[in-house]
Amino acid sequence: MGDMYRPPHPGALQVCGREENQKRRFNHVLAIFKRRRAMKQLRTQKWVVCLSIMLILVLCLALSLSGVLVGVAAAQAADTDTWTRLPLYGSMVRSLAVNPLTPTTLYAGTSSGVFRSVNSGATWTAVNTGLTSMSVTSLAINPKVPTTLYAGTLGDVFRSVNSGTTWTTVNRGLNVQCLAINPLTPTTLYVGTQDGVFRSTDSGTHWTVVNTGLTSMSVTSLAINPLTPATLYAVTDGDVFRSVNSGTTWTAVNTGLTYQVVWSLAVNPLTPATLYAGTGSSVFRSVNSGTTWTTGNTGLTNKDVVHIAINPLAPSTLYAGTGSGVFRSVNSGATWTTVNTGLTGMHVRDIVINPLASSTLYVGTQGGVFRSVNNGTTWTAVNTGLTNKDVLDIVINPLTPATLYAGGSGVFRSTDSGATWTAVNTGLIAQAGSCLAINPLTPTMLYVGTQDGVSRSVNSGTTWTAVNTGLTNQGVISLAINPITPATLYASTGGGIFLSTDSGDHWTAVNTGLTNKDVLDIAINPLTPATLYAGTGRGGVFRSTDSGTTWTAMNTGLTNVTVRSLVINPATPTTLYAGTYGGVFRSTDSGTTWTAVNSGLTNVTVFSLAVNPLTPTTLYAGTSSGVFRYGAVSSYVLTTTASPSAGGSIGRSPKAASYAAGTVVTLTASPAAGYTFTGWSGALTGTANPVAVTMDADKILTASFAVDAKRIIELKIGSSTMLVDGKPASLEAAPIILNSRTLVPLRALIETLGGHVLWNASARSVDVFLGEQSVDVAVGGNIGYVNDKAVAIDPANPKVVPVIIGSRAFLPLRFVAEALALDIQWNATTEAITITYTP
Repeated sequence: MGDMYRPPHPGALQVCGREENQKRRFNHVLAIFKRRRAMKQLRTQKWVVCLSIMLILVLCLALSLSGVLVGVAAAQAADTDTWTRLPLYGSMVRSLAVNPLTPTTLYAGTSSGVFRSVNSGATWTAVNTGLTSMSVTSLAINPKVPTTLYAGTLGDVFRSVNSGTTWTTVNRGLNVQCLAINPLTPTTLYVGTQDGVFRSTDSGTHWTVVNTGLTSMSVTSLAINPLTPATLYAVTDGDVFRSVNSGTTWTAVNTGLTYQVVWSLAVNPLTPATLYAGTGSSVFRSVNSGTTWTTGNTGLTNKDVVHIAINPLAPSTLYAGTGSGVFRSVNSGATWTTVNTGLTGMHVRDIVINPLASSTLYVGTQGGVFRSVNNGTTWTAVNTGLTNKDVLDIVINPLTPATLYAGGSGVFRSTDSGATWTAVNTGLIAQAGSCLAINPLTPTMLYVGTQDGVSRSVNSGTTWTAVNTGLTNQGVISLAINPITPATLYASTGGGIFLSTDSGDHWTAVNTGLTNKDVLDIAINPLTPATLYAGTGRGGVFRSTDSGTTWTAMNTGLTNVTVRSLVINPATPTTLYAGTYGGVFRSTDSGTTWTAVNSGLTNVTVFSLAVNPLTPTTLYAGTSSGVFRYGAVSSYVLTTTASPSAGGSIGRSPKAASYAAGTVVTLTASPAAGYTFTGWSGALTGTANPVAVTMDADKILTASFAVDAKRIIELKIGSSTMLVDGKPASLEAAPIILNSRTLVPLRALIETLGGHVLWNASARSVDVFLGEQSVDVAVGGNIGYVNDKAVAIDPANPKVVPVIIGSRAFLPLRFVAEALALDIQWNATTEAITITYTP
């Protein structure tokens, strides 16, 4: 690590004046951006697209079963049963962020909060303590102090100063669609909302509306010029606007932008007058800060571009995220090539690039996070622990119930009761918007409904063919099959119900008496298939007893009337379940009355339901937080995590991976040397230690540890060994006295305290970061920068400057220590220095 200090040519040392130091400062900042700060791409939220998808992506009938089950005893789920999450890992990832100094650390913003990975996405941990609004639309990291980050949600802005471990609300009531942070003065940040742009200059503590000149207030994307951050751009419903005064005033910059539904913007970090706009029809490029635009689409087969990312080290290389995956251009957008090998989640919502190794990039999709280490040529899913998955429909093979299908971002198949899943999408034109139905007598035949109509598979989902004749509304929301005559099926749409009697080849509308035609799901009585039920948007449940000819509302006890899913107990078809935005409801009298059954269901936004045909007391629910199973549970899994992992360990008694229901487990957090236990989060909170956990559900707990409140470091002139809290540790070189001042190589000392030191060879300067403080000094310069403000290193002695000795940079200790809020004491007798750090 010491080599990071080594300049290519040490040269002669000199005292720099203010003008020379400012020049060094500018070059240093520019070099840092080239080397280690990727321009943070916009966390654009494509709300128009999302809303369209959500209207379509809802559940169809999970299962309809015929006489196969006539001999199964009637059964009903007991009230003491509960819901348990199953491991269909992945996520509807709306935003991603990479730590610019430690790019193996990533953050994912999802509909179930923030997840953090410290190993390049291999595993993920939820970090949501204090995050009261869980639908995270955007993330931004302080590039100088990356332990500080911000999360924009549908209602609030949150700030974390400990890498996401805990969050604090810094603004309430803002429907945040995007976030941007000033890379040179990261206390200044901006949020784009449905009410315009808001600016904060104090790390989010206070906010000001900055909308002068904006003709549309719904701001979906923001981008900042990284070298001149007073210049920024905002995308609204119909225009691109530019501000050259930090958002105070705005001017439209749309000449040549022929399609003005703009989803995203990206700024070239090295030539920031060049920017790109992803729109609903193409990619546009401007080389004059947005004054004029030209298009370049050759090879871009899906021109609805929702996100653009630029390689920070080779900015002629771009990536475009679309509903058909990722496209790459190596010539500044002139031509494009599809790069989707291994990418099973095709609806790309965000792209981020490792700023230090730009061949590594990540995409956030409706199917989770994918990583490429070869410029997008191949992709690998990296979702372990990312337990938020938008599952919008489930069906079960009635003859082989261990085989399940899940719909959402395409179709997935499991042959082991949901333990593992495989994508089966060949032939599907539209992979988003999947509702499913399975032929109960020939379960290799199944149907999927999408925004482009109905597709049919005759080989268990391996391949698909469109079947849409007569389907005048092709935004299909739900499908249901007559279990006795499975060539008869129903499709619900936003314009009512359609009937087919020839396995989907032809369709006819059947809507008499259906006062709410926004039909989200259909269920058929498997023993009396002339009786069917329709779940609607805000109209509750309707029942028909004449094969759909007439309908009657049935809503007594149904406290949430947006019914996304319906399923019938195949053995006792008077019992049925409704999945709503308020959880699951059960009726035991053919829909006449309803009762909520939500114990253990941690997410009550239920998109889909399915019942095990051989064991009808077992029910499955697909939610925006994954798949849950309802039924009696014999054991529960306890997962514990230490944060940070080096901070300590967690012991448990009795020791086991899973426990019988009702078992009391004692957990003890043991901090490592130099750390203190600060509390629990997850299934329980507080600082009690040890703590007792009653296993009445699967539980996840995190023990948080913090560096001890005080760290004491002792140095001695002439010694390359320092004492850290009394324990010896190595320095790169021994401290010296020069010009009556102590100079020290600081890397080992600062990193011991949890900070960072960066050497810039071209600028011959050193950046030091610790907590919220930063110091920037140049070799031979007697002016330093403390939190970006110029300060004399030693007003009484201008000869005190950083120097190069033996290929090491030695810095004036007192100046740096006091700038970083360290207490420093000098013992002239022993020539020893004592440094005390209080975080």
